Amino acid sequence: MVCVDRIPIALLHASAIPVRVSDVNRPTLKVAEVITYDIMVEESITLMELVAMGCNLLQIFYCWGERPAAKNLSFHKMDKKCLNVVKCVLQNKVIRRHFDQVKWFAAGLSIKDMMDLQPSIECLKLFNVTTGELQANDAHHYGDNWQKMFLWTAREWGDLGFNQKEYTADLQRKRNALGGLAHDKLVLQSGWGPTAST
Repeated sequence: MVCVDRIPIALLHASAIPVRVSDVNRPTLKVAEVITYDIMVEESITLMELVAMGCNLLQIFYCWGERPAAKNLSFHKMDKKCLNVVKCVLQNKVIRRHFDQVKWFAAGLSIKDMMDLQPSIECLKLFNVTTGELQANDAHHYGDNWQKMFLWTAREWGDLGFNQKEYTADLQRKRNALGGLAHDKLVLQSGWGPTAST
């Protein structure tokens, strides 16, 4: 795909222009049926809104995304449809080569987003999610409820970098350091990870 940096990108559904877009920028979107990088930034238009307007996210990433993490694009408030489109974009070999550092949490997505959207392991790997990052964002505080929500296999846990021995040893170090004060919390956290049946 040949793309000149920051060129306007066509939008197919002018009726989906967000209501909050200013009167100054609305004619460009509605009449010319294009969106510019400056308008996207100025109006804080999200990837989900771009998808709703019928913009080609492959072009958005390639032409406007800042490599290697696309930190200038807004991943906020994604729904399942948008997540699937972003997943397809990140699976593209050319895009993947340029955007290999897109990260779920650095992109502004949260544990709550993960619970709501239920992304596949393949999708999480495209977003460079690891069990270390999940722990840094307190996913392990959900204990075995996490596994009940996501139903990952032991292999899938391993794909995200989970190591049961290391995790158990880390919990034991915390028990030793905190004593009985954190017992209930650590018992809950000990249930995080694959179950014997997975």
